[in-house]
Amino acid sequence: MTFSEVCESFFQLEQDLYVFEWEVDGIRVWELIRFKVFNTIMQELGFYGQAHTVPDRGIKAKIIMSYRLLKSYIFYNPFCIKKHSIIFNGHPRRKLLSDGFYWDIYSDYVANLVQDGVVLEQHYGNGHLIPAKSVRLYYNDFITTLSYFCSCFKLHNKNNIDSSVCKSIENAVTFNFNINVDVYGVARKVLERYKVDLYLFKELFKIVKPRACFVLASYGRNSFIAAAKECKIPTIELQHGVVSRYHMAYSFPYKNNKYNFPDYFFAFGEYWKQNVDFPIPSEKIYNIGYPHLETCRSALKHIPKADTLVFISQGTIGKRLSHFAVQLRQSAPAHVRIVYKLHPGEYDRWREDYPWLVDSDLEIVDSHTPDLYELFAQAKWQIGVYSTAVFEGLAFHCQTYLVDLPGVDYMRPLLDSGYAQLIKKAVEVKFRYDPVEIDKHYFFAENWKQNFQHAVAEILGEDAIKRNQ
Repeated sequence: MTFSEVCESFFQLEQDLYVFEWEVDGIRVWELIRFKVFNTIMQELGFYGQAHTVPDRGIKAKIIMSYRLLKSYIFYNPFCIKKHSIIFNGHPRRKLLSDGFYWDIYSDYVANLVQDGVVLEQHYGNGHLIPAKSVRLYYNDFITTLSYFCSCFKLHNKNNIDSSVCKSIENAVTFNFNINVDVYGVARKVLERYKVDLYLFKELFKIVKPRACFVLASYGRNSFIAAAKECKIPTIELQHGVVSRYHMAYSFPYKNNKYNFPDYFFAFGEYWKQNVDFPIPSEKIYNIGYPHLETCRSALKHIPKADTLVFISQGTIGKRLSHFAVQLRQSAPAHVRIVYKLHPGEYDRWREDYPWLVDSDLEIVDSHTPDLYELFAQAKWQIGVYSTAVFEGLAFHCQTYLVDLPGVDYMRPLLDSGYAQLIKKAVEVKFRYDPVEIDKHYFFAENWKQNFQHAVAEILGEDAIKRNQ
């Protein structure tokens, strides 16, 4: 089966079994485990590799993490957030920028534009990236740790899970994809944490009484969103990456409702709104733009193009893409600079996972420098599969090739529109610079600050906007 065929079969399985109607103690289970079950299927079928490095869980790492947790409980406890703030549940994988600070490039730009905006952050690996740019920053460690210990006592009665429903899903997965997935085990584990998290976040919201909650990657914030909804707090998601028909956290083609989806979605641009079946009405999707991209593109517009090609790696397809890059280096003109830009989740493991890159003639970028946007500003060509960075490269006028690897179906609208060319072999890359004219605003709306302020004022009222900005 191809990637797209697996996805379409998965959609049909959902329809045939009415899985969105499955509830345990009033909790809609399938929407909590859907993304996990789908990713497990894709990994078992060999479509996905390891996306991120697994954190060290040794004794030394645990001691260091315990110290950091204690520090965060005292100085960054979310229960100390000022009342009536607007909470941004941000992205923990911060980016080190030229000012020496680690930025949440999705939340930090906008959190300062609203009255009493604060950033709430989950741990990244075994800690948090510091020094952080966020002005008012709190860590979610207290809730995460308390939730973990409470779940160890099995407060959720696992016998309430209907094993027959799980079995029917497991049988359907086996029949359609010829693999085994422990749906019952996934559901039990998720529900044990979900109930505790839901309770703790509701207690937090009762104390803080936030006027609104912004989230990133809503599929990892289900209990946070559900607690906000129960407390009648508006929820808004800030787009942070590629969303498509085949991204199971956002795509609901049969109009299945997802209770734990934010009330509003702030998209990068019109392209994303048109190409995804979101589980909310289109009038609740706003085209905001991408603050970090817009800011950097303006600052780098003076850099001239050079004979540079940038590969955009991802952990899920990194092994195959890196082999492709080595092949291309062997056939490409000697004067062409070929840069292999690793994903942050690959930085500390690429030598072990992709040893063929170590002695290759490729320029490997395994840190925050040089900056990806600086590379795009110089590059005439880019090669990727389905990374968000592909769209960012287009915004820098990079001629775009997509390798026919698992996940490229995410980019079908991009290929159909002629903005990118699909290739299977390295020899198909032509080193002539002839970029397609694109409407950059279609992917990333301009004037993000204006767009954001207008949308927030419309949803939350003018008094939510900070003055003199």
